[in-house]
Amino acid sequence: MKRKEEINIFLTQIFNNILKLEESYIRSQQTKDYQFSVTEAHIIEKIGLPGKRRMSEVAEDLRITISSLTLAIDRMERKNFVKRVKDEKDKRAVLLCLTEKGEEVFHIHDEFHRKMTDAIDQFFPTEDDDMIFAFIAKVSNFFQMLVDREEEKGSVPAL
Repeated sequence: MKRKEEINIFLTQIFNNILKLEESYIRSQQTKDYQFSVTEAHIIEKIGLPGKRRMSEVAEDLRITISSLTLAIDRMERKNFVKRVKDEKDKRAVLLCLTEKGEEVFHIHDEFHRKMTDAIDQFFPTEDDDMIFAFIAKVSNFFQMLVDREEEKGSVPAL
């Protein structure tokens, strides 16, 4: 197999496996009162604790349009995960806050990431740390460079 094909297979497997694990973990934590998707968990993550972030900031962080975020927030408000409040300083701005239920989803999603990190930490021996961190940092920096380059052009990230 050629080097490029192997890189593609590894990157695709890593991305898909993390997504599958995240979806599975979120499904396992859901109850009648807490039905939420990975997408909703990521929006909640970007709103964060204690919240009060502008819609435009959250949309920018997620690299989606405000109209796409508005549709998701409408759904999440009906589920009582988030609420919209007017910015006291700028009455035109809408701020997003997590409800108590939204904070619980935040913690569930955060717990998945902690468990994933703990599992990686336990799997690899500490003597491999320098190599692992160097590799992960290099891959992360590479993709950040591509995103930054595309954002400078004002376009959607592309390779």
